[in-house]
Amino acid sequence: MKKIFLICFLFVFVCSWSQQKTWTESEKKQCMTERLKKMTSDKESTSSGLMILEQYKKSKEEVVTCYCSKLEIKYKTYKVAREFINKKDRKSDRESFEMGFSCFNDKSEVGKWSTEMKNICFKILQGPSSGLSQKQANCFCETIEKKYVNFFEFGEAAKYNEINDQELIMEFQNCQK
Repeated sequence: MKKIFLICFLFVFVCSWSQQKTWTESEKKQCMTERLKKMTSDKESTSSGLMILEQYKKSKEEVVTCYCSKLEIKYKTYKVAREFINKKDRKSDRESFEMGFSCFNDKSEVGKWSTEMKNICFKILQGPSSGLSQKQANCFCETIEKKYVNFFEFGEAAKYNEINDQELIMEFQNCQK
C-alpha cells in the first residue's frame, strides 16, 4: 500500500512539475511591445542604447526577446515581471540591468574589459555634453576599468553616490590635467 501511495505521489508531483506555467502568447507579445517602446521612448537613452546595440551587433528585437525570455523564466506572469521592472530601488535596478545586459554576452571583468565595453565607455565620455577631451575620456575609461566590472557598474555607483574611493577620485583628477 505504501508503494502505491508513493508511486501516486511521485506521479502527481512529476506531472505538476512538468506543467510549469509559461506565459501566454498575449503576455509574451505585451512584454515585447512594452520593452521595445521603453527602449525608444527616451531620446537620450535611445541614443546611448543604439550605440550599445551597434557595439555588440545586436538588434533591439533580439535583445528584447532575450530579456523577455529571462523574465518569463523568473516570473510566473508578465504582470509580476512588470511590477519588478517598475520598482525603483537599487536591488531591482541592478537585477533588471544584469538580466538585460546578460543578453549581450559581454565578458568584461575588472581590469580586463571587452573591446565593446571600452568603446562604449569612450563614446559615452566623449559625448557632446561631457566636455572631455579624447585624452581625458581615455584616461577616465582606463581608470574606471581598473575598479569596475564594466562601465555600467561605475554608472550605477555614480547614480547612487557611492564613489568614495579616494584613490579613484585622485586618478580622475589626474586625468583632468
